[in-house]
Amino acid sequence: MSGPKFLQSAVKDSLGQLLLHTGPCYMHSGYPVMLLLESVQEIADLQFMQTSPIWGPLHELGHNQQRPLWKFPPHTTEATSNLWSVYVHEKVLDLPRSKAHPELTAESRKERIKSYLKGESRLDDWTVWACLETYLRLQESFGWEPFINLDNKAKMNLWAEKFSFQVKRNLVPFFKVWGWPIEEDVCKKLANLPEWMGASLINDNPVCELLVVDF
Repeated sequence: MSGPKFLQSAVKDSLGQLLLHTGPCYMHSGYPVMLLLESVQEIADLQFMQTSPIWGPLHELGHNQQRPLWKFPPHTTEATSNLWSVYVHEKVLDLPRSKAHPELTAESRKERIKSYLKGESRLDDWTVWACLETYLRLQESFGWEPFINLDNKAKMNLWAEKFSFQVKRNLVPFFKVWGWPIEEDVCKKLANLPEWMGASLINDNPVCELLVVDF
């Protein structure tokens, strides 16, 4: 999501509620992001920002970047927003993740993984830092590019593939009629399913009959 990002510090937030020193109201996302007056240094002091972690504001800005299509609530709600925190600390502020937050030191990460695996990898426990660890392992192995390059074309192909398997029909011809950029590998995956052309889209749909004058 490009464009300027706005952050506002105040004693009360935009709803007139007191911003507390601890708990969920310490900072919150939105437009603008709201934070305590004492946190102004984290967003206004360039020297401080270049030498010290500013996890809180970046975490809230990360919430503003989250999209429903790549969230798995409730597990990732407070986790994938932290990918933004890690990325900005390293790529913009030149501060390694191990120094960006106490939970990301090598020792903390090691202990967290041991604890999670000891708990038999229960999905209910896959939240916040354990959840973030999953994404960090992928990022550390494959870089940031796979995260950045997931565009509309990739999402449309995945959706067409999954929906086809759900209805047990090859919907490639149907989606191609609508101009979707269906890739060859998706066509091959769905080749054994009976094709559904959607040829009766107009003839059998009374709503479409009213809308189409000359086709």
